[in-house]
Amino acid sequence: MSRRRPDPPAGDAAHPSDVPPSADGATFEQPDNILHPSTAAGAAATTDSSHGSGPRFKDQCRSVTHDSDASDLPYRQIEQTRAANTNKAAPPSTIPLATEVVAIPSISAEDPSFVFQPSNPLVEALEGATTHKERVKAVRDICFAAKETNPRCIEESRKIVAAGGVHAIIAVMKSNPKAPDIQEFACGALWNLSATDDSAASLGLSEILKAMKALPMASGVQRQACGVLRNLTENNLLSKKVANAGGIAAILTAMRNHPDASHVHDVACGALANMAEDNAVLLCQQGAVADVVAAMKSHLDVESVQEQACLAIWLLAANHQEGKIRIRRDGAIPAVQAAMARHPTNATIQSHGSSAIEELAK
Repeated sequence: MSRRRPDPPAGDAAHPSDVPPSADGATFEQPDNILHPSTAAGAAATTDSSHGSGPRFKDQCRSVTHDSDASDLPYRQIEQTRAANTNKAAPPSTIPLATEVVAIPSISAEDPSFVFQPSNPLVEALEGATTHKERVKAVRDICFAAKETNPRCIEESRKIVAAGGVHAIIAVMKSNPKAPDIQEFACGALWNLSATDDSAASLGLSEILKAMKALPMASGVQRQACGVLRNLTENNLLSKKVANAGGIAAILTAMRNHPDASHVHDVACGALANMAEDNAVLLCQQGAVADVVAAMKSHLDVESVQEQACLAIWLLAANHQEGKIRIRRDGAIPAVQAAMARHPTNATIQSHGSSAIEELAK
């Protein structure tokens, strides 16, 4: 099914192309493919006894369904990672969720043995940029070099991290806090890099949250930031770190500020689902269920939102037994039933929805 990115709410500087030229006369050309909504593929649940009794989804956000206009999503697909490692083209068909984690060797900037290798031209270009236009181009180049549509994205991501690319991205975010174009591409770059090295990308967590707070009505920034948080929260330790740093509030605020932006809500719901295992109580206390249900009602026809929302409700219910009354009271069951009725042929929605209703009935 071909899906078009929804129009942003009135007054929303969703795309950097909507931003007026900077003081130095630089203009920014928004690529058409940076904000396409994602669609998560059919997921297979596993149970991880070391992390409670609830279902555990592994690498959930790195497995997506290809649409005619969604083949260039910022986060890495497991099958494309495998294909890149074997020099084979990834299949264009629907890619099912892997039931086990695919280990991707990484070079982490947090590793004590980490040594910068300042020979990467992309990182050098960003570090040497002196004008707004140069900074935009440099951070955009890093974003797209690490993107899954680049056949060498794994290799490029490693080189960028090894050359201090994450630190260079963080530096440009700090020095340009009010520039939506730079912040959007910077968050997009960290999103892409986090698919290969989440520990390195997590170094930018503070700046990501600052960008979300400083540019609340820029839906492009909010989507890319939520995308990074979604990848980081696949890691249990990083999930707790995101929650403790205020990530839950940032995600929910993004959803509330952009009720009509499905491209924000699908990744936001995915991040909430990832956080449900270790933070279900906190999520329910901060009103996450009501926000997820609101997203389901507003975007009933958007499968990617419904998939992630049904998953979030299921995992919240499974990991917070005492909160089931509140989850039901917030209208979760009717919302899930509506999603299942609207998308009868979507196996992911049917599976997540059935599991959510079954869990809430216990």
